[in-house]
Amino acid sequence: MEFDQLTSAKESLLTAIAQRDGVRSLLNALGEDGTLFLVGGTVRDALLGRPIKDLDFSTNLLPAEVSTRLQRSGMRVIPTGLQHQTVTALLSDEESTPVEITTLRGPGISPTSGVVASGDIATDLLLRDFTINAMAYDVRGLRLITPPLALEDLRDRVIRGVDDPFQRFREDPLRVLRAVRFACELGFSLDPDTEAAANRFRGSLGTISIERVREEFNRILLSEEVERGLVLLHKLGFFQEILPEFETCYGFEQNRFHKADVFFHTVEVVRRARPDLVLRLAALFHDIGKPPSLSVDEDGDRHFFLHEVIGADMTESILRRFKYSNAIIQDVTSLVRLHMRPIEAGPPGLRRLIRDTGELFETWRELKIADSGACKIEQHTLEAQIANFDERIAQVRLGPAVSPLKNLALTGTDLLQAGYPESRTIGVILRSLHESVLDAPELNERETLLKLALERFPKA
Repeated sequence: MEFDQLTSAKESLLTAIAQRDGVRSLLNALGEDGTLFLVGGTVRDALLGRPIKDLDFSTNLLPAEVSTRLQRSGMRVIPTGLQHQTVTALLSDEESTPVEITTLRGPGISPTSGVVASGDIATDLLLRDFTINAMAYDVRGLRLITPPLALEDLRDRVIRGVDDPFQRFREDPLRVLRAVRFACELGFSLDPDTEAAANRFRGSLGTISIERVREEFNRILLSEEVERGLVLLHKLGFFQEILPEFETCYGFEQNRFHKADVFFHTVEVVRRARPDLVLRLAALFHDIGKPPSLSVDEDGDRHFFLHEVIGADMTESILRRFKYSNAIIQDVTSLVRLHMRPIEAGPPGLRRLIRDTGELFETWRELKIADSGACKIEQHTLEAQIANFDERIAQVRLGPAVSPLKNLALTGTDLLQAGYPESRTIGVILRSLHESVLDAPELNERETLLKLALERFPKA
């Protein structure tokens, strides 16, 4: 089926949405002088045959008037987004669908300009970021409205800035990241003029709030074609401007165990990792400490001793700079610090691995598989090693529960009752005994451990 025919067939989905009871109620609530258009990603995804996650609308009415009319009709309005001339409301349908209704935009709009209205859908579409997002469906007239090139770019799978890409990026430099995000979410390519304009704005990325940058970056990191996104971000200078620690990895040679430089090795590890934010951030930063840890021995072999420790410290600093939550920072940093733990360890080492990874054990295992798979190793060899590792972990878990520290048969109270003074020494003793129990679980009996404590740490 030709693209034009396919588009016409999928346009019927937009007609069906426009004729839903909740949407018709919304239109009626806005009144006869209120226009209503389905816009942006809703229209794009419908025409692409992708799942429609949200319903986004535009109207000629100002936000305050939209709120008043909807509430007068008994619809619930959520007071969010008003500074961006957007009203969030719940449709009066069985699912109480949340929708956003944005006032049609006029020239001069920016992320900080407040309400700049035009009342005209054609003007609004010309101010949108990319042609594939500059399409609307008239709910009242039941017709598709598309500016020049929009349908062609959808057909050709191209990301192109509307009218003047340079002007679109000047209005909001975050659109540079949005271009990359759409490219790797949809599997599209950047139009050459749009890519050139984006490259000119890389120096402006530092002027955007880090929270907005972080949210777009997260979506790129979790996208289906994340490798396309990471390579584009390098090409557009994002890492050079915002994440120079990772830019240093580009072209940085590794050693005989790897088939690519640190950058492209990392890209492959991220691609292999499941699209979970903590896992993919850990994959992105797992080797960030290699450039500063490089040493070359007398035979010319390159080494990266303690790069996981150095990398963990760097990762924490980067994540704090990007204002990630403390929970994400702690988990990602732990995974980076532990990613070099071997899977060939004996029972004591495996018990320590279980102890140190805790609830992150399964995520650590996924990171290990992704990292190993991106090195010089045959797939069948890796699969055999992982199967053997899983079997030995299962055997260790069948043994006495010795991890975490709370499973120690001796407690701090026991040591106090034995005559040790209350001090930091109590913790030192318990950790020392715990290490012994990880080596030999049969030692985990109260009297045996108390005897060991007295031998190693005689009371003053």
